[in-house]
Amino acid sequence: MSPAGTAAPGPRWANNVARWNGSAWSAVGGPPTNGVDGTVYAIAVAADGGIYVGGAFGQAGAASANNIARWNGSAWSALGAGANNGVNDTVNAIAVHGSDVYVGGYFSAAGGDASISHIARWNGSAWSAVGGGVNSYVFAAAADASGRVYVGGDFDMAGGAAANRIGRWSEGSGWEALGDGFNGRVKTIAIHATAVYAGGEFSETAGGSPIGVNRIAVWDGAGWSALGQGVDNHVRAIAVSADGRLVYAGGSFIQATDAGGASKTVNRIALWDNDASAWATLGSGVGGLSGSRVNALAIGSLFVGGYFTQAGGKSSYYFAQWSQASGLTTVTDLRISRSGNDAVLTWSPAAGPVHHYEIHRDAAPYFSPTTPLTTTVTAGKHYEIHRDAAPYFSPTTPLTTTVTAGYSDVNVMPQVASHYYAVRAADAGGQTSGISNRVGKFTFTLTPGQ
Repeated sequence: MSPAGTAAPGPRWANNVARWNGSAWSAVGGPPTNGVDGTVYAIAVAADGGIYVGGAFGQAGAASANNIARWNGSAWSALGAGANNGVNDTVNAIAVHGSDVYVGGYFSAAGGDASISHIARWNGSAWSAVGGGVNSYVFAAAADASGRVYVGGDFDMAGGAAANRIGRWSEGSGWEALGDGFNGRVKTIAIHATAVYAGGEFSETAGGSPIGVNRIAVWDGAGWSALGQGVDNHVRAIAVSADGRLVYAGGSFIQATDAGGASKTVNRIALWDNDASAWATLGSGVGGLSGSRVNALAIGSLFVGGYFTQAGGKSSYYFAQWSQASGLTTVTDLRISRSGNDAVLTWSPAAGPVHHYEIHRDAAPYFSPTTPLTTTVTAGKHYEIHRDAAPYFSPTTPLTTTVTAGYSDVNVMPQVASHYYAVRAADAGGQTSGISNRVGKFTFTLTPGQ
């Protein structure tokens, strides 16, 4: 974890919204005015590059803007015209899909329409209700690729039907509950493909047969399941890696616990590895203040915002960047030998913070695996096994696991197929080393006279 912004010389005046370009901070708008005149709780970026900012404010740049505004790259504007632009109370969540901007919060009117109940839609020119809305505050919103909008908060009704703290809205189906929902407030939602992650202040699902989920859970389209045994305090932010493998959680928690009961001190930010089915630390986490917490996460490189002054033991005021670059060295001495019917791979351990090794096997005379097959965990280390049974990548089942810098492909020697192998090291954040040298097991037939 490292501070972002230490390279920028001198302070820059930015009113509640600022932009980081990778090397320096700048204000958004101005002079003479920039940013907004109150607290910001939500930011969302549209496909056209427009930036929507929500919170508790009445001015954005030179424009009067009630609790939500848009930045187009050169100027701020309100959503709507006149005194009734925007919404009449705090905005906590924004989700964008196409030209539709969904806004959730404490408000009871949008664009002067008093039929709004805590969630509204802006279509680029006008505000409208979202079904019958929800019956209490909204804290989280996210849209999937098809335009369905997932909403979380303090409510237990959505569109007049039961929906415990989380619900889904779509034009075709209206409001729908997601199973039994939760027994406490949902503060954050993140989506990857068909997986919907929810975090907040809950300890279990609601309903007659509750499932313990401890503040973070995933919906697979049919039901909720826990991420290990969850974390020991509130989750305020979730972000998912582009491939869906890594789930980052931030909040007020100190401990994260795996399904088997192994607890890790993570200090307000943690990584759930879907392949390993295990929690991992991100350095020493964040802290430095009484009540330290993570409020926001953004993926690219992982950016972390919240109430803290230390990140990974370094001074970093309220904002930090987690770099997965780990200095892992590439294995260069992969060796193969035979033990009975097993092909035995050995190598010297890579330097750097090795969390696991990936072992790749293919049946073609080139190295061509793409995505990891699976992961199994033993004594804190795991191996992702890649197999090809044809000249293309076709994963099947894990071969085996081990905890040392070695691996045995069991009972492979009698097989007719030839195999090539390679390994690479990976850290807990998923960053990998280069691919090792290749070794192989070959089968061929000698025909006399040829």
